[in-house]
Amino acid sequence: MSIENGQCLHIVLFGTFGENKYFLGSYKESFDIIGFNANIIAHAPEGMAAFISQLSKKSYFIDPQTHAFQQPTRTIMRKSKDDKLVVKKSISSLANKYGSAIEKNVGKNQIFAGSLIEDEIEEICKNTLLFEINKIQNSVENLEEWEFLKDTGIELRPEFLVAPYFYLEPDNLDMDLEDNMKFLNKAKSIVSSSDFPCKRDIFAELIIHKEVLFDSKKISAVIDKYKTCIPDGFLIWIDDFSEVSVSEDALKKYKNFLIALGQYNKPIIVMHGSYFSIVLAGKNLGHIAGVGHGIEYGEHRDVIPVGGGVPRAKFYFPKFHKRISYHPDTQDVLLEKKWIKDKKTYLNHVCKCSICQETISSDVVSGIQEYGKTKIGKDGKAYPTAKAMDKSRRHYLNNKIEEYHRCSILPISKIINELKASQKIANEIKSHTFNHLRKWANVLES
Repeated sequence: MSIENGQCLHIVLFGTFGENKYFLGSYKESFDIIGFNANIIAHAPEGMAAFISQLSKKSYFIDPQTHAFQQPTRTIMRKSKDDKLVVKKSISSLANKYGSAIEKNVGKNQIFAGSLIEDEIEEICKNTLLFEINKIQNSVENLEEWEFLKDTGIELRPEFLVAPYFYLEPDNLDMDLEDNMKFLNKAKSIVSSSDFPCKRDIFAELIIHKEVLFDSKKISAVIDKYKTCIPDGFLIWIDDFSEVSVSEDALKKYKNFLIALGQYNKPIIVMHGSYFSIVLAGKNLGHIAGVGHGIEYGEHRDVIPVGGGVPRAKFYFPKFHKRISYHPDTQDVLLEKKWIKDKKTYLNHVCKCSICQETISSDVVSGIQEYGKTKIGKDGKAYPTAKAMDKSRRHYLNNKIEEYHRCSILPISKIINELKASQKIANEIKSHTFNHLRKWANVLES
């Protein structure tokens, strides 16, 4: 497929095998591109190959996750049965694929930009690109289904390749950028060579610390550096950048960064974004090509996962483009606005997606409670039931699909007016704040 800014591509990031039903069921044709982390493919290649073979030649890409080896070693460790710290299996599998420079250090030493010699950079580049281009294709040939698939001419290779990269941190930015350029140059050279399995575009992944984004000199240095080697496209991930909670000034800096990066006339994909980024991907603005998120999560994400915690039942308010806790926030908003007076009121003011149509009956209260049901786990904590999580996820996905569609066709003036109208309604609500709507409208209008 051709990827261009302004296409408003709907990109969904794969999390676990438990999410398969959302990719293979009724949503199968709704997503434009699927993003996979390299560690899950390294850990379960044949399982992933079997899954991807069912996706009707859906476009996908693999994040090589080379930044994981740059992080403190504790972030890639787990406790074994005998209470010893060992490298997580999926990360260990990935390190084995990327070569000796990474394998000898994993779990022992961080790999910093500037610490690799030229031969090691070339080894990492070659192994990373071969992993991306071959791993799924080779693994599917080991499946029983291959007898039926091979005659169809199916090729399960990614839409584009991602060069190895370092996380762009403020304290080592010059070295991070320098090595990222080396990775990118070497990757382009390897893919253009006659012995590489097949030709693909090379994207540069920019994972950026928020402090770099907020510093005008530093972010300008990032943008200018790519003049020396322009990739075929960009993947952007701002560390823990919640478009809902950051300041208006931060949103302006984010928007201006994407506009400045657009000077290279290459497609830009935001890996983790909310409705604000989706608007930027619409044809009227055309600042980026598409936006990624997970199955009811991942609109922002930390580079170093914190992990743990108890999953909480949440509800996506399409009018406000925000997920909020079911207990007590969603209930409070619905009661305060009297939006659960009857089914017609709920459908007119909250949501009329197919899941809500099925779930909300004449007894609106019992219907809406389906989204927030919990059960007590062995640890005594309340967890959403499987049914509640499924309904919540489908409700979320239905609304995200509608958001991408609307942003792809509506003029920006109408989108801004809708945000302002939603902010007026939100101003009447005392139980929860939705001030991001005002910030989004202001930044989009500026």
